[in-house]
Amino acid sequence: MGDIFGGILILSLGYLLVMWVIENIVKILMVMGVIILVLYLLYSFVISIGSYFNIFLENISLQDAKDIDPLKESAYENYFFRKSFLDLKKNFKTFINEYHKDTLLKDYHIDSLPTGYHEDDPLLVGRLMFISLFAFIHLILISFFFLILYTIRLIVYSFDRVYLLIRKFSAACPSCHTKTTVPAYVCDDCKVIHKKLYPNEYGFFYHKCQCGTHLPAIFFLGRRKLEAKCTSCNNSLSQKFIESKKVFIPIVGGASVGKTNFMFSVIRNFIEKDDYRKGFQADFSDKNSEIEYEQVIKKIKDNLLLLKTKVNLPKAFNIILTQPKKTTWTFYLYDAAGEEFRDTDRINIQKYNEYASGIIFIIDPFSLQQVRNKYKYKLNKVAPSDDSIDDILSRLLTSLENISGLKKTEKYKKPFAIIFNKIDELENEIINNHPKKGKEQLEEWGEHKFLQTIAVRFENVRFFRISALQSLKNTQNDIMKPIMWIANNEGFSRK
Repeated sequence: MGDIFGGILILSLGYLLVMWVIENIVKILMVMGVIILVLYLLYSFVISIGSYFNIFLENISLQDAKDIDPLKESAYENYFFRKSFLDLKKNFKTFINEYHKDTLLKDYHIDSLPTGYHEDDPLLVGRLMFISLFAFIHLILISFFFLILYTIRLIVYSFDRVYLLIRKFSAACPSCHTKTTVPAYVCDDCKVIHKKLYPNEYGFFYHKCQCGTHLPAIFFLGRRKLEAKCTSCNNSLSQKFIESKKVFIPIVGGASVGKTNFMFSVIRNFIEKDDYRKGFQADFSDKNSEIEYEQVIKKIKDNLLLLKTKVNLPKAFNIILTQPKKTTWTFYLYDAAGEEFRDTDRINIQKYNEYASGIIFIIDPFSLQQVRNKYKYKLNKVAPSDDSIDDILSRLLTSLENISGLKKTEKYKKPFAIIFNKIDELENEIINNHPKKGKEQLEEWGEHKFLQTIAVRFENVRFFRISALQSLKNTQNDIMKPIMWIANNEGFSRK
């Protein structure tokens, strides 16, 4: 009986043990599986993070001269604006295309990937999972830095531009007439031109030139001390061109109306009339302009006729007015040849019409039919213009519509000065500077179409009477009235 009882006990204990093992084997396997999974993930994590950062360190190049594109800008770009995202893309692509096809094959000691390897291999899945996670974290980090830096850039850029706008500082090329808020600047060391020297992806306060020189990128850090050039034609611009308020005055009219005499009369008043300047010192913007002016004055003193303006895009004649502790002003006077106004296409290249402070429209009374008929005996003496004032005005409006965006139903709101020239040759005609008198005179001469166009398309109009040639000889003050009317509209003060 004892043996039977003992056998039953052993069988019972064995049964209980088997049942316990069966009941707990799942838990044991789950624990073992978790341990294996954790070890696998840790191994994959260590291998993947090492692989990712090795690739990252191989690819990263914070400032590489090879990345400089002279066609865009000859400066090093801030890493977090573009290159950081390119490096991220390159890292991930390198890992997928190179690491798995080389390193993993060596790990497995096989010559080629078996069919289904990319989908079935657990080690690859783990590594890809962590690489994707690292890439995502990488993306978040560089995006975070990008947003911070972009915010700083926006603040510095806005501060720089707002200051320039408040002071009305800009760069207008006197040669090609391109107008920009910030011109191109030249590196003092390597003489390379930088056309984007302002807070941007190349730097907020300084740009690092390709030669290693740090160039100031904002006005207050001394950017203005660098040599400046036009962004379009590379014409040199003096510091005074940039650090001054500006008055842009195109002189419009047909051939032989007296535009050149008028312009040099204005210049002579600026240069020689001390009582007019009232403390301002008038200077030429460049030596060539001064030489040209002196040649004109010599011809006038020798009673020689001035040469006609050449038929091409006019170079602005600039006069710079300075006074201690006061704002510097630059006057741009544009004298285009009268032949330029006979062709709409030629007028359309006069880009300065887009930003003109006002327009001076000169009329030669002897070009008007009724005046011609009345003063036939004087035509040889006064050399009248053969161009119709209606045609010139029509082409000017077309230019304003094409260049400055003036709508066909819109009025030109800036000052429009209509000047009657050669009045010293009119014997019995009385032309008063009062607008109504100017209109009455044109009505009397039968220029109804011209007056109708003026009324419909121009909002701020005044009439003036001058004799440009006599003024050039005697520096009469009347010649300055239309100039100062336009200048005062820009805030110019002679006090």
